[in-house]
Amino acid sequence: MQRKKLVIILVLGFLMAAVAETLLLVSMINTRNKTSADRSGQPQQLDATIPSSTEPALGVPDGIGPALVEVYTKQNALAAISTERMFARLTELTRIQPHSGWRGAGTTGEKEAFDYLESRLTELEWLTSLGMSSERERFNIFLGTEVHQSSLFLTLGAHTYEVPADATRGSRDNPAAALRMDSDGFFNPPYEDPVEVTGFPLLIPDAATLNSLEKTSYQNKVFLVDYALVDTENPQALSNALSLLRLNPAAIVLITRFSNTGGQTHGTFAGDGGGVLQRVEGPDALPLLFIEFENLFPLGIHDWDEMNAISQARVIWDTDVLNPAPSGNLVVRIPGKYADKPILLSAHIDSPNSPGALDNGSGSVILLEILTVLNDLKIQPENDLFFAWFGSEEAGLYGSTSFTTTHSDLLGKLQANIQIDCLTRPLDGLPASIMPMYSHISTSDLNTDPFKTFMDETGAELGLELKSIFYEFASDNGSLSAFNIPNTNLIYQSMEMENYPGGVWVSGHLHDPYDTVELARDMEAELRDMARLALAAALSGNAQIDFVQHDPQKQAVFLANHTEAPHMTPSGLSRFSKSLIRAGYGITVIPYGEPLTTQHISGADLVVALPAYDYPLTDAYPAAYDTGWTAVEAAILNEYVEQGGKLLVVNSANRLKLFNRIAEPNEDWSDLNVLTNQWGVNFTTAGVDEATAAVTADGWLQQVSMVNLNPQSAVTFAVTSGEVLAGSRSRAHIAKLKVGTGTVLIFSDLSMLGDYGDGLFNPKLVQALADWE
Repeated sequence: MQRKKLVIILVLGFLMAAVAETLLLVSMINTRNKTSADRSGQPQQLDATIPSSTEPALGVPDGIGPALVEVYTKQNALAAISTERMFARLTELTRIQPHSGWRGAGTTGEKEAFDYLESRLTELEWLTSLGMSSERERFNIFLGTEVHQSSLFLTLGAHTYEVPADATRGSRDNPAAALRMDSDGFFNPPYEDPVEVTGFPLLIPDAATLNSLEKTSYQNKVFLVDYALVDTENPQALSNALSLLRLNPAAIVLITRFSNTGGQTHGTFAGDGGGVLQRVEGPDALPLLFIEFENLFPLGIHDWDEMNAISQARVIWDTDVLNPAPSGNLVVRIPGKYADKPILLSAHIDSPNSPGALDNGSGSVILLEILTVLNDLKIQPENDLFFAWFGSEEAGLYGSTSFTTTHSDLLGKLQANIQIDCLTRPLDGLPASIMPMYSHISTSDLNTDPFKTFMDETGAELGLELKSIFYEFASDNGSLSAFNIPNTNLIYQSMEMENYPGGVWVSGHLHDPYDTVELARDMEAELRDMARLALAAALSGNAQIDFVQHDPQKQAVFLANHTEAPHMTPSGLSRFSKSLIRAGYGITVIPYGEPLTTQHISGADLVVALPAYDYPLTDAYPAAYDTGWTAVEAAILNEYVEQGGKLLVVNSANRLKLFNRIAEPNEDWSDLNVLTNQWGVNFTTAGVDEATAAVTADGWLQQVSMVNLNPQSAVTFAVTSGEVLAGSRSRAHIAKLKVGTGTVLIFSDLSMLGDYGDGLFNPKLVQALADWE
């Protein structure tokens, strides 16, 4: 009887403890929801004291269950987020290389930004003791612009004043246009060799003034031009730009002016290349700077009429366009309690030749803030967390596409990627909210996607109503879609901003010289909310993180070891890669510069040899290096095929960017012959006239009657044996060869496998490859 009484007492005790814990949990949730509701209309500053590493501000009560520990931990972390700390770091980032390229892609400023991040990581002592590790990746981009000097001196009366000025960046992809932004007129090396001109100022405040100028030379004049004349949203901009250049001035100084009113220009894309001036090829380079009108106020100049007081202008211009230019990534791992469901948080560190407080200093400091909170409160996340600061996003997603070629193991288990790019400052009257942009799933399936549901629920817990949309390649996150990884980009905007003339860049003050900390401070509450959302998602329990199943039955290995352009690897062939994954393949990429070994392709069910390509333009400057397949690598692939392997070899006469966009010619296309000559295949001619090719009936291609080609990028080949499935034996586009017990497929054009924006260029061909047995 006493034993029964004891049991009853124990059971009642456990029940009472469980009820108390449940009531406490409900109370906390109600309090949190009420607080979130109060803040949802107008978020308020959290004046929380940032806890030290030894004493968290909010303790976790003793004796509570795991569920409540998780709630307390997340609440403590959210309360510890400090906007002042983020703004302090944002100020430090925006002071890197001011008016000298800032943190531009492939510049000294970008490198210094990575150095700054690494120095901040050394302060995270507790995370270091937990096992935090970091990796500094280095890679090149096709073109970058290094600004050595951009100076403007104006004389008024007896005094000369220096006005802060910036040089414009060269084109990201067009070598001829890029050279117009190079002060010495040729690529490389990055030596200081300034061009200095002095002349009488000629004011051009409007189109009427420009059109009134006689068609003669103005070699002794420095044009002071209203930026609105060459603004990308001005339908007459290109005509105006050509008129300015034909007048042959000594220099051009573009003048922007701040406005937060719709319909008024405020310098969008001034730093990217002087508005439409970046699109002009030739004539020879001339000094091109831009300034903010507001920097003339200390000189007593507040309008164009008062600029008549300027008697002389002196310009010093020293820029070098680099081919290639150095860039990189910084990747950090925080070991969680579980390693099987990692999450990646990311942002790009480079700015578009502007201070870049919004774009994307905001995302970069949010990542630092999350790490700082974890460190100071000594929080080990449930799941492994990876943090990536990507370089050269503004040059075309180079950092994230390169990341996908060097982290195949991680991508094979990654559950999600949350990119933060970026905070904006909407124009007056435009609505905005945090808008997650999902790149991995079509619009029709968005509302049933488990990752999207998870983010919505996480936002709702914080009192945030998220306005989600599908946006392919919204930012760096889109590069991971090819690997079947759920991903989203967090940006503060709206569809009204997206559809505004010039898009969010104009409507949100991105890519303009006023993207400063002062402007970002207007959006303090929104910066905090973006940080809270990312942190709350990162601290979710292991059971909540179940968005994708990585369970490949086969393995496809892409050989990018001689393909320097990451856009020509699976991340840029998103729909082809996803078709392989749906067919049961896992995707592995061998990165550029890594010599092929037998181990790389051992056990592979499909190997794809990508085009040989490297960045240096040999006709413009002595090449720094030159890629090419070796006889040893050719022998390795031959042995693989002879033993029953399946090999696809594709070529391209041009560098390709996303959506099959054609870039400069590829002088390395013939290097694939080192591989293919051993099988009687010889690539012979770059470029064709035809845009399609009929396909010969074959068991493998029986559903394909025709393939689409890109005439510029196709490289036809001659084949002495095997089957020609498209084209002729002397001018083939697709061929199939039996080698030992294996098979080799040869394609003339990588773009056959690519996207054109709304879908696959050759959907039936891609499906046939995915089903190839």
